[in-house]
Amino acid sequence: MKTLPILPNEEDSTSDETGGEAGDDAQWRRDARGTIRDLASLEARIKLTEGERRGVMRALEGGFPMSITPYYLGLIDPDDPECPIRRQVIPREEESIATPGDLHDPLGEVEHEVAPDLIRRYPDRVLLLATDRCAVHCR
Repeated sequence: MKTLPILPNEEDSTSDETGGEAGDDAQWRRDARGTIRDLASLEARIKLTEGERRGVMRALEGGFPMSITPYYLGLIDPDDPECPIRRQVIPREEESIATPGDLHDPLGEVEHEVAPDLIRRYPDRVLLLATDRCAVHCR
């Protein structure tokens, strides 16, 4: 079994949660450049099950992006297909089974959008979408 990296605690000032040195502002850029977005890059780094392989192909063919940073990939147990972090980011074959409402607006954001990128679902709070980018696409 792979040993997972230990995340720092408040007393550890030598490294940050991205795996870089504290104050290393360039670490996120290195992670962004190394982000895995295709099957070949993923298979070069981790052995996939057949279901995962088919899931990645179907997800990418169907327009569902896959994005896994090197740091996040390092948290995955490569020997355990049921690793919760692995299941969170690597598409599976079952994911391609569409049900009504999957693609349109699963979070109900369109109905509650009061201005571009501003969602008001509840009377006493709003959600501001500061960016439409995410380093890791969760499944």
